[in-house]
Amino acid sequence: MMDGTIWLHSSVEKPSGTCFQFTIPYRPYTPSDVEICKVSLSPPPVKKNLRNADQNAKLVVQGKVLVAEDEPVSRRMVHRMLNIAGYDVILAEDGEQAVGKFQSHDDIVLILMDVQMPKMDGLTATSKIREMERNSATSGTKEKKVVPIIALSAGAMKGGNERGLEAGMTDYVTKPVNFKLLKEKLGMFLAC
Repeated sequence: MMDGTIWLHSSVEKPSGTCFQFTIPYRPYTPSDVEICKVSLSPPPVKKNLRNADQNAKLVVQGKVLVAEDEPVSRRMVHRMLNIAGYDVILAEDGEQAVGKFQSHDDIVLILMDVQMPKMDGLTATSKIREMERNSATSGTKEKKVVPIIALSAGAMKGGNERGLEAGMTDYVTKPVNFKLLKEKLGMFLAC
């Protein structure tokens, strides 16, 4: 996955424990890396009509992506990926915060929701957000809008996708997050 290797040393004759080692390539950061990222990781073009799409159109997202992720390293990685791709991001550390931030920000256009989080898990948070959307649509306080919710899942759990769909999730991405796949999903759901 990262072009590295992993190995271990263990000895039954000399009980000294097990030593795990790994290598991954490292290249120091250079200012030109930022320019490379801006060109190669830019958001996909807007497709107003899938049959007659203007391939040269630029994606202009009028809104923010809410990222609900309790694990700090994963949260920073996804945040960085989205920033590099040109998206504005709102962060939440658990499902409870995600629901609160969704309620207080009218400009959220997509949610990336970790499934397993403290205080309130992603499935419960998704159900609450969907309930809020239904309530605001029936009360006439807001225009009827269903925000795509993409699950961030640590792995393919048996029945996990079905539970996510039942809770109201739109799609899922497995962790560790693949940047190319994430960009494709964002382009799919944020294209006009």
